[in-house]
Amino acid sequence: MKTQTSIFITLLAIVAVFASCTKDQLKKDHKIDYSLEYIQDEIVLEDLMHDLFLEIEESNLWLDGFKNDRDRSDCRVITIEPEERGVFPKTITIDFGTGCEIKEGLSKKGKIIIEMTAAPYSDEWTKTIRFERYSVNDKSFEGGKNISFNIEGRRGLPTWEIVSRIKIKWDEESSVQQSMQRTRMQTAGFETPRRPMDDSFVMTGTTTGRNRKGQGYATTITEPLFMSKDCRWIKKGAVEFKVRGESDAVLDYGDGTCDDLATFTKDGKTKEIHLRKK
Repeated sequence: MKTQTSIFITLLAIVAVFASCTKDQLKKDHKIDYSLEYIQDEIVLEDLMHDLFLEIEESNLWLDGFKNDRDRSDCRVITIEPEERGVFPKTITIDFGTGCEIKEGLSKKGKIIIEMTAAPYSDEWTKTIRFERYSVNDKSFEGGKNISFNIEGRRGLPTWEIVSRIKIKWDEESSVQQSMQRTRMQTAGFETPRRPMDDSFVMTGTTTGRNRKGQGYATTITEPLFMSKDCRWIKKGAVEFKVRGESDAVLDYGDGTCDDLATFTKDGKTKEIHLRKK
């Protein structure tokens, strides 16, 4: 997915063209390009949240004893207490130590600690997540996350309700705060848990928070985000952005094609943007 596991919008061309402009001139004369800054931050944040979700969900395999089948180069250390199968609740600790380069090209440190109420194959369970000096590429996490799972309605589709309040220290001078409420529904692949590449999902929901510039913001998924594990980017869907001091904007991920293209629309102008692989 355009989020699944690091997403960054490439702005080097914009910087090269307008390097001699002041910030005020850039806002006045090229407002749509300047406004990409908060979209960039939000997409990187979305990617960090999705990567965290994948780390948490992979713990289901560890509960079933598959952790020994992981790539030997994987530097994560996983502990489960109590170790006996079928005994719940359990505490799962993912320890990246003082520095762990994982195969997705991310550098992680610290611990993710997961409290789980029931087995992952149960019809319902809850995970409570907290962090201990956890960081991704030197972006450090504070706060927590709750994930509640159930088999939804007559269609019997696996559904995750996700609620989080997280603060990320972006760098030495700035941080981002985000409160999230999301619903994630699996639409394919749930009958083949050992073949994750055939999994696909839709996501709906909202976020509120404060960006690196101290501006309050809110996002709403106006068209459900469609993603699958066989694609590096979100395939389809749209997100509306409301940022204090800015006019509303929409990020559209496209028509379902697996590619790195999206469109950003603001003040009646639309710009096509490229997003890096996860």
